[in-house]
Amino acid sequence: MLLDRIKEFEKRSWAIKRYASERWGDKAPCPIRFVVNPYHGCSIRCSYCYVWFDKDRNQTKNNFRKALIHDIKRAKEFGVNHLAVEVSSSTDPFQEIEKTQKDALFAIKELLKAGFKVIIVTKNPKILLQKEYIHLLDDKNVFLDITITSLEKLNIQGTVIKSEELTTKEKIDAISKIIERGKLVRVKVEPIIPSFSGVRGQSSKEIEKLIEDLSVAGVKLVIAKTLRLNAGLPESSLQALLSFFKENGNLIGENYVLNDSLRQKLLEPVIKNCQKNNISFCPCCDDDVFKGENVCNCYVDGESLMN
Repeated sequence: MLLDRIKEFEKRSWAIKRYASERWGDKAPCPIRFVVNPYHGCSIRCSYCYVWFDKDRNQTKNNFRKALIHDIKRAKEFGVNHLAVEVSSSTDPFQEIEKTQKDALFAIKELLKAGFKVIIVTKNPKILLQKEYIHLLDDKNVFLDITITSLEKLNIQGTVIKSEELTTKEKIDAISKIIERGKLVRVKVEPIIPSFSGVRGQSSKEIEKLIEDLSVAGVKLVIAKTLRLNAGLPESSLQALLSFFKENGNLIGENYVLNDSLRQKLLEPVIKNCQKNNISFCPCCDDDVFKGENVCNCYVDGESLMN
């Protein structure tokens, strides 16, 4: 059984771990896949992120490259090197430190060489147009998920939500150039943040303009999910949001999740404008509120729940 092989592989893996989809609840739609996070922490420091806030600084991991090669060898032995690997789920692979260390580039190249499918998840697509990285766009086993949270400045209790490495215009320009080279780009418009007293999330008008801009750039798939409230968020964000999420949601797994009707309402502008612009829409772990709707999953080629 694949799952048994994965469990045995993970007993001595360090750099390659299974993606912990259970954090989204028992009914998370995610297929079985691995994740590699090349760095500790993240210099982008998004206000809704649970990764960076308790770390003094972003930094490299001790013996990361050696550990990755070790895990790749064992993955081949256990026959799990056909699975997809996210680079990365908890820290941006193309943050500032990558300019000097290039551990993300090393990881992507080694994973591809071993037969893995690689899903690059980043807020900095511009780096993929640089000389050392641009060849990745020609590999059929490379998939790109680019995050664009908003067009405008969001805020929590008057504090601007810092959520971008590049401006939205820079991102969309880079996405357009990548698509012109023949590479598909999936855009993650997330998290969708509710607006209430002291908190400004994305407006319907803003979402409409963003989806239109993505359509012009050639994007064919948008992924979006509502904000999950995790105890690891920065204290200021947690305190501003906690009462609202407790009153309008439930604790599922490690996260407070908003109720079905509110999640559907928040995502309706996304799905409506995707349909208007002939873009496929994936609601990620909010798929439970769109049963029967014209939505899709975000599996990569050949990927399924159990492979």
